[in-house]
Amino acid sequence: MLRTIVLLTTVGLLAVVSCKPSGKTGASSKKAKTVAKAPVKEKEQVNAQPIEAAPKENKSNTPPEFHDISLDSALSFIQSKFSDAKSKAEIFKNNRLGKKIDIGQVTAEEIIRIAETYKGTPHSFSGMSRKGIDCSGLVAVSFRQSGISEFPHGSQEQAYYGKIVLSTHQLQRGDLVFFTNTYQTSNLLTHVGIYLGNNKFIHSTTSKGVIVTDFTSSEYWHRHYAFATRLFASAQTTASIGK
Repeated sequence: MLRTIVLLTTVGLLAVVSCKPSGKTGASSKKAKTVAKAPVKEKEQVNAQPIEAAPKENKSNTPPEFHDISLDSALSFIQSKFSDAKSKAEIFKNNRLGKKIDIGQVTAEEIIRIAETYKGTPHSFSGMSRKGIDCSGLVAVSFRQSGISEFPHGSQEQAYYGKIVLSTHQLQRGDLVFFTNTYQTSNLLTHVGIYLGNNKFIHSTTSKGVIVTDFTSSEYWHRHYAFATRLFASAQTTASIGK
């Protein structure tokens, strides 16, 4: 009987000991319970939309509206004939950008009519009268007497205006024809005339004054030809010299 009581008491004690959590286990459970009860902070929402890049600045020296492929081709053509023309071509191009002139209702025929009245006038450097006139003076007088008072004197300055005409097969009456390297100067363009059609142009020469010259019969002018400019509305295309 006594053994039975002792045995039951021992079994009871072992059961109590096995059910009691250890100190370590209890601490871990308490900690875990505490963590579970702590409020979880949600991460702030960040606006992840990409920022639009600012437009790139146009660093080109040539405004898009003034970019002239024909001008570039004309200057390349000149440099192919005269190797020392590169720096002159760059200066001319920069000075020409954006230049415009209002010719109003003036026609090519008016310009030609006035220019032809100067035939036989002797050459005079910087001259602009019937006593003496140079090549750009003839052109300037013809425009100014037609009412375009601001038209400049100087072949290079005159070439700043109008549409570049590359192919001589497209020349028409009233186009200004320009020449290069006819004398030593820092300017790219050194001579100018007014195209009359049928391969002919009127201009003032140092030896004969104001005359009409045929491109096809003059190797010199053919060699020094640069390009033409057109200030008047397109008309019927005339025959021309070809390069």
